[in-house]
Amino acid sequence: MNSFRPLFSIDPLSGNLQLSFQFSSTSEQETSLKQILQFVNNQGSKVVLAIDEFQQIVYYPEKNVEALLREQVQNMHNTRFIFCGSKSSMMREIFADAKRPFFSSTRQIEIGKIDSDPYAKFILDKFTSAGRAIDEESVAFILMWTKRHTYYTQVLCNELFATGKKNISIKDVHKVCDEVLEENESTYMQYRALLTQQQWRFLIGLAKEDEVFQVYSSGFVSKYKIGNSTTSARAAESLVDKELVLKTIYKDKISYQVYDPFFSRWLAREY
Repeated sequence: MNSFRPLFSIDPLSGNLQLSFQFSSTSEQETSLKQILQFVNNQGSKVVLAIDEFQQIVYYPEKNVEALLREQVQNMHNTRFIFCGSKSSMMREIFADAKRPFFSSTRQIEIGKIDSDPYAKFILDKFTSAGRAIDEESVAFILMWTKRHTYYTQVLCNELFATGKKNISIKDVHKVCDEVLEENESTYMQYRALLTQQQWRFLIGLAKEDEVFQVYSSGFVSKYKIGNSTTSARAAESLVDKELVLKTIYKDKISYQVYDPFFSRWLAREY
């Protein structure tokens, strides 16, 4: 708390008094980080500290955050760290680049999708425990339609639950899927306005094919009128950076999919 500097100001709209706290210098920010981590490390029991979306550290305005954090982490013997991130390419850069402070400092684990059988059982049990009934066909369709992506699976199941129906059929699932796409349509059309024609066609191609391994092939490029292989490569790189396309690297191949399963389903339906 000694590192915080209180600031008083007046809100120009309401005239109310405002109080905020700031660090008075970069050195005090670093001191506070060290003190917080030392406090955690000095607890009587072992501590596991998980940091979600760790790749955001790359965007911090301070240039030495990675080095500063690495310096503290390597001296914390009572604390174990879990660094989580949804952008695998950026996480690899942080931990696999020999020039970066965290190089070879961790064990890397990539978490895949939940298997269909235990996931289906989990959904069935949740509906049953709440006094609702949903058949296995409907659950299988949900997992296929959301591509077993946990966030989108939860959204769709929540919308189905919100219908209030005691017995949910595959017809109900189809109806809710259409409603979800319609609710998000305005957002998807905004994407259209922000992208080039080639990028938009590239997304349509991925959505239609569901998953593409040869985005530079003449077959894919000509089928969806993207232009040429170079244009397709540029579109892929740009859309991955924009987090509209998911790039998955396997041992012997690379796949591309539309990042948002709902957006993918909307593109496939509309085009």
